[in-house]
Amino acid sequence: MKILHLTPSVGPLSGGMGAGALELARHQRALGCNAAIWCVDPPEVVDTASAHGLQGCISSLPSRGPRALAYSPAAERRAGTEPADIVHQHGVWTAQGRVTRTFRRRGISTVVAPHGSLEPYARRRSTWKKRVALAAFESANLREASCLHATAESEVRTLRDFGLRAPIALMPNGVPLAWLESRGDASRFRQRIGLEQDERILLFLSRLHPIKGLPLALEALADNRARLGVWRLVIAGPDERAHRSELEALTARLGISRLVRFTGALHGAEKRDAFAAAELFVLPSHSENFGIVVAEALGAGVPVLTTHGTPWSELETYQCGWWVPVDSDAIGAALLHAATLPAGELREMGDRGRALIEARYVWSSVAERALAVYSWLARRGSKPDFVIVD
Repeated sequence: MKILHLTPSVGPLSGGMGAGALELARHQRALGCNAAIWCVDPPEVVDTASAHGLQGCISSLPSRGPRALAYSPAAERRAGTEPADIVHQHGVWTAQGRVTRTFRRRGISTVVAPHGSLEPYARRRSTWKKRVALAAFESANLREASCLHATAESEVRTLRDFGLRAPIALMPNGVPLAWLESRGDASRFRQRIGLEQDERILLFLSRLHPIKGLPLALEALADNRARLGVWRLVIAGPDERAHRSELEALTARLGISRLVRFTGALHGAEKRDAFAAAELFVLPSHSENFGIVVAEALGAGVPVLTTHGTPWSELETYQCGWWVPVDSDAIGAALLHAATLPAGELREMGDRGRALIEARYVWSSVAERALAVYSWLARRGSKPDFVIVD
């Protein structure tokens, strides 16, 4: 089966969307499929992303205008002749929807994964761009999709509320099995950021973007600083829209600069070291369609504190974290609860989280689910029970 994944980017700033395309393609190739990726990244980004099993499988198509729009006449022309059995589009609001529609006109089945872009909070940002895209091509692209891809039940509801009636495949994101098996060096990370062994780490690791809700975590830390004692918030991730300077200014105004460390983006061993050093992970997002870093934290054995803006109610079901309202008071109360727990009890919560990820959220099983959807769309198999048609 020839599978083509479309994504604007596979670089570090692409977040879970680019990582999802990479991991699906990598694991589908391991299952014997001919899976490839088209993006508009510069060649040097593609070369880095192609490592570990995707050499020669990622095509960088030239784009016009801002790269964030992913407008590529070359991709549209190539879509008129490129052989494919399935096209899987990752993300919406960019011109790659035009490429998907070109394939669809040739009778090729298409799967469209909004990756949270249709959530109400996300739609309220950059509204002019989204209105133009919706009118020009995205509305038709979403309505005509052979199947939609939701990563959580909450996103299924969002797609239906948006008025979309196509079948929806409920397929979560995942983590590689190698991540579960890896180990980091906590001491090395502490030394890197200048923290003593008795200082306890509350880790945030994601894009520094307003949607991630970091001001809520900073306010919660400030309101409860006296009772949080030796806890320190470590903020790791690439800066977007100059949000880091806003966060640093807020940290100073709240008088908690000594309690917060900004590390910049972390990758590879440094990222794994950060999770090894953390006793609790926090993601105070306003909106997430999945929140891949939650799965990564749990896979590393770290309990998680996140909000109802994410779909992670399982944290409470499996007793591996806190799932609270999008509110600084609620986040602060959960922080205080975590701070009262012995380190051993937090580790037990992390162990339960790791077991959850191993059972339900590894990429190899997600890739198999996607192949079952593709086979159904190609009339080579029956409809999977996780495809919703009503």
